[in-house]
Amino acid sequence: MAELIFLGTGPSSGIPSLKCRLSGSCRVCDTVKRTNVSVIVNKNASSILIDCGKHFYTQYNQYLSMYKNTAIPELVITHPHADAIGGIDTYLMMCTGKKNVYSSKFTLDYIKKSNEYYFVKPGDAGHRGYFHPNVLGDKQIKEICGIKVQAFEVDHGGIKSLAFLLDDKILYISDTSDLHPIPEEFYHRDVLIIDCLTIDRHVRGHLNLQDVKRYADLLKPKKVILTGLSHHVGQVESLEGFCMAYDGMRIEFN
Repeated sequence: MAELIFLGTGPSSGIPSLKCRLSGSCRVCDTVKRTNVSVIVNKNASSILIDCGKHFYTQYNQYLSMYKNTAIPELVITHPHADAIGGIDTYLMMCTGKKNVYSSKFTLDYIKKSNEYYFVKPGDAGHRGYFHPNVLGDKQIKEICGIKVQAFEVDHGGIKSLAFLLDDKILYISDTSDLHPIPEEFYHRDVLIIDCLTIDRHVRGHLNLQDVKRYADLLKPKKVILTGLSHHVGQVESLEGFCMAYDGMRIEFN
């Protein structure tokens, strides 16, 4: 049995948004808490972490409080925006020695260009970890910590992000604006976890609820879970028949 835990389900700003806290005019930001989108997938005492954003320190402390799992996860990254990579320094500070990191060549090159020391063995080996890069190409399959991971390039505004098919069961698409042309592997999955930033507003790089409804009709998954939810989406258990993810939510799969 494997499990997927949502560390974060919100936008880059997080919820409550500081802008809304300052203005005091947002009902959702007064009542809801969502951190940067991220999940941990656990299987057979090993783990992978998908994305390590600005809120990683808080997210992982909460995770350790809930699950007492001290195995450091392997890191998989969808794209090089701050809400996906802003916590990498914190991640490496809790590691020692060489750690694998998996992403597209574009994302790994971006990270290395901006923070080359992440990929250099430190003089004091116990001070922090360092990365060994592993490129995930479009439609490439790789087993990571006993989990079959297939990567797919999807549009995310002006760049490509990675979506992942996990153990042929869960299709995880956290950051996208368009899935066309749709890979055949996207159809008829057990669970579709998908970006849904707003109800009907169009925001560059992301889907809204109307987009999700169209894709759900096309892909026909057994279950749809919405993530990446902004303060334009209130917290309810379901929306238009789709399950809404929340920070700390857990699902199991075989």
